[in-house]
Amino acid sequence: MSTGIAFGQVHMKAVILVAGHAKHLRPFLADRPKPLLTVAGIPMLRRAVTNLLDTGVTEFVICTGYLDHMIREAMAEWFVGVPVTYVHNPDAATTNNAQTLALAAPHVQGKAFFLVDGDVVFDVAVS
Repeated sequence: MSTGIAFGQVHMKAVILVAGHAKHLRPFLADRPKPLLTVAGIPMLRRAVTNLLDTGVTEFVICTGYLDHMIREAMAEWFVGVPVTYVHNPDAATTNNAQTLALAAPHVQGKAFFLVDGDVVFDVAVS
């Protein structure tokens, strides 16, 4: 028996927030953004996108900030052919998730979407 939300074959987007600086985790993350941190052998961002793809999400809006080139490179390597729109918050160090999400709004306006923090590890059945 499956638990979760039933979406059928509906086109779904996911917005993933990965803009933060994670200053409280230095020196562990001095050279990479927190969503690229490996947990149980898999980077958190890769696990999140894989889980969302498995639930039927077909398109992603990735909101970047700190070391955004590393997020873009990882996504391009891991998810060839998956539609991804990048939204960069140049002020991520001095703003918050609300500001970053506001920058993504034009890409999801009037549509249902999943909102996920890119530094959260989850394994959830959504079907």
